[in-house]
Amino acid sequence: MGSRTRILALLFFGVVAVGTGAGIFEVHREQKLERQALHQGVIRDQHLLALKEQQLRQDATPDR
Repeated sequence: MGSRTRILALLFFGVVAVGTGAGIFEVHREQKLERQALHQGVIRDQHLLALKEQQLRQDATPDR
């Protein structure tokens, strides 16, 4: 294998390795952001449910 061919092969390998690593990093970052967004939805739903239950209790209490 010639010196030039070896350098090109190593360069190609490096570019592919960096590209693959960047792709994996980006997918993991997106998954983390999606997980956080879904969790915020759960927190919002719990809050709305608590407000609804509180309103139902107030409506069920007779006025004095």
